[in-house]
Amino acid sequence: MWRQQLIPSKFPLPAVVVAAALIILARPTIQSAVSVKNEMSDKKLIVHCQSKDDDIGSHVVDVGLDLHWDFLAEIGTQFWCNLAVEDKHLSFDAYQQSDRDLCCGHMYWKVRDDGVHLVDPDDGETKSYRREWKHL
Repeated sequence: MWRQQLIPSKFPLPAVVVAAALIILARPTIQSAVSVKNEMSDKKLIVHCQSKDDDIGSHVVDVGLDLHWDFLAEIGTQFWCNLAVEDKHLSFDAYQQSDRDLCCGHMYWKVRDDGVHLVDPDDGETKSYRREWKHL
């Protein structure tokens, strides 16, 4: 007659479940923000930004104003934006958190007549030019 024999485990099941829950809950996060400022010459800007979990929605941003949102980022967080003005549009990654770069939680973007620029928040100087406008 066959008999089932239980093999004792090194770790009891409840301890494994608790350890897994702690690993999931203890993922590193950082307070983050994105700002998209309209510096175009006399043109209202339509901005729509989202992540896989959050849709910031579509907003009309007047010249000199910005769309700003705060969030708690973890490894893998990504926001992308679609911009439109008159007969032009562009898309870009506004925020991307990688596992090698869990710092730098604030991204400042300036939208100008030639495209979108990543800006140093301390001196306002362009760090990099990201995308140029495409005509519809």
